[in-house]
This record gives sequence, C-alpha cells and structure tokens, in this order.
Amino acid sequence: MHSFKQRYYRLDINIGKIVLHSYPDFFSLEDRLAIEIKELFKDWERRTSLALIPFYMERIKFMEDEQYKREREGGNPLASKDDDEFLKRNIEETQRKLE
Repeated sequence: MHSFKQRYYRLDINIGKIVLHSYPDFFSLEDRLAIEIKELFKDWERRTSLALIPFYMERIKFMEDEQYKREREGGNPLASKDDDEFLKRNIEETQRKLE
C-alpha cells in the first residue's frame, strides 16, 4: 500500500440499553413518565412470564399423561384421531411457549 492511500475499517456498535433518566433537561415530564411506565411494563411482563413456567410444565405433564392413557387403551372408539392430533398440537404449542 502506498502512503497516500487510506484503509477503511467497519465499526459495529450494539447498544443494549440507554438510561434516559440521567438527562432531565432534554425531556418533558410527559416523556419521563412514558419512559418510566414502559420500564415498569417490561418488569411486569418479565415477572408474569416467569410465573407461567410452572403452569406450562403442569399443562404439558397433564396432556402427555392423557396422551399416554389414550395410547395404552388402544383404539378407543370414543377418542377420535382428531382428538389425538389436537393433543399433539397443544403439547407442541405449550412447549414452544415454555421455551
């Protein structure tokens, strides 16, 4: 490379969180309250989603037990194939929600 040429580099910056409460002069009272409400909502949403983990685990266990009972009974005429498919879909959906 010659001494007159420049070499360019790419710089990627990922910002995870900006704390806007430390700049009160740039925001009105309404802006600060909106930011605070949004943060409170995120905390609430996180807490409620964590409380659903035992519920989803119990639901999966119940549906798997029900599926096992149906398989053990064999071709039960009262239990249709649609019901079995419904159980399988619900188990898969609940497992996705749990993840």
